[in-house]
Amino acid sequence: MVTSIEQLRKLAEMNLCERCFVTYKEIIEPTVRNYLFSPLEEWRRVESEVFQITMRVAGAYKTQVIVSNIDESNFDRIAHLVDKDKYFEIKRLGFKRRIDYLHKQGILGDASQLFLDEARKVRNKIHTEFSEFSEKDLAMLNMASVLTSNFYFSMLAPKTDAISTTISSNAEKLAKELCCAFGISASKAKKCS
Repeated sequence: MVTSIEQLRKLAEMNLCERCFVTYKEIIEPTVRNYLFSPLEEWRRVESEVFQITMRVAGAYKTQVIVSNIDESNFDRIAHLVDKDKYFEIKRLGFKRRIDYLHKQGILGDASQLFLDEARKVRNKIHTEFSEFSEKDLAMLNMASVLTSNFYFSMLAPKTDAISTTISSNAEKLAKELCCAFGISASKAKKCS
């Protein structure tokens, strides 16, 4: 399995002619890097899914319909779908408080909450001038997106459905593996074992 852009480049160099390898380095590799490791896009997905899960758990959605793009200036159009007061209450919560709420509600397990909180800290590098994301940071943001997608999909299944339970259970197992793989501190990693 290829685990880094550098390994992918070495494979390309070994398997491509010189002209094709130059094309790979100039066009393909930057495209792959942007596609796989776009921190803002990955993180936007994480925040959106955590927000929507929180909305569902808090009862802000009045029906089974999930509204992800809300025009606050014209809220009356969706008032039959979304509780306005709960929406604004949840919107005011930061990401950390949302994942803590989901953890308290039993949606996120210990490892999932821990991993998403560590990913949040990595994401906060966006606010620091001149900071760059390492490949490990980018991979963490990517995996946070994978993890939240699992919880999001389990939320879509009926609560009594075994599929929902299986997806959530597997997501928590994945979170435990991710905590260990990303070297989360020893005191926190105990939660992952």
